[in-house]
Amino acid sequence: MTVSSWSELGEAARGAVEPVANRWSGFAAKVRGRAREVTEEAEAGLDEVVAADPVHVNAIATAFSAVKSRFQGLQAKVSEAEEKLSIDWDEAVGQADLDDKDVERVGSLWTRIVDDSRALQRELERDGELICIKKNADWARQLQRLAQKEWQKPRLCGGCKAELVVTQRHGASSVTCRFCGAVNDVTLGAATGLFYQGSGVDSLAAEASREEWIAQLDAERRFSDLREPTPADRDRYLDAVRAYWTTYYRFVARLNPGFNRTVEQAVAARMLFAEQWANNAMR
Repeated sequence: MTVSSWSELGEAARGAVEPVANRWSGFAAKVRGRAREVTEEAEAGLDEVVAADPVHVNAIATAFSAVKSRFQGLQAKVSEAEEKLSIDWDEAVGQADLDDKDVERVGSLWTRIVDDSRALQRELERDGELICIKKNADWARQLQRLAQKEWQKPRLCGGCKAELVVTQRHGASSVTCRFCGAVNDVTLGAATGLFYQGSGVDSLAAEASREEWIAQLDAERRFSDLREPTPADRDRYLDAVRAYWTTYYRFVARLNPGFNRTVEQAVAARMLFAEQWANNAMR
């Protein structure tokens, strides 16, 4: 809240609401500080869990859920603080002898606090998602390294024990022994399976398209805030969604030989929901 905003208030109005506004400013600063601490703790904690056993999916998923819960807890605290401040603000204004102009200005200042609160809640939600994107990608790189070691281990024929020539690394396959003709079922190692058929490739794609993801979120918020969006507004939002999924699937297609669609097909499937949502918002 700027000095010029406060200078527009009369003495009674300023004396009534400035203490409440200062409480909000102090609270918001503390929440942001706590969010930074949670991020640092999450980085170290997730690294530790993944290092202990990179293929222990349940333990790792639980750790990621705990991180998201902590950020959701901070969001809830901000929402609760806004509600409490609203009561205190109304009481302070009600007890002050304000003229009509000051009532209007005080209302405008409260709207700013509400806007700040909602922005902080979005910021916390995004911070939680971003740390998970980053650490999921770090986990994926560990899986990729382990998968490479799994690929280097020879696969032997169940009949003659000769080494098999395995050409498909991203999925299970049947391999015919070139010596005895026996057909062998070749399964994936744990890390290979998690990397290609679990979250590995997707996590790296999410990291690669992070900036486009942020731009998409911003575009969605701007579009949602419009009272009467135009077709041009809708198209700008859809362009941001399309840019995100295009970057995402281009990365998936490069990294995963088992990706069995074109990038255009994958993006088109994702766009169906976005287009439906945007069209409903236009009504």
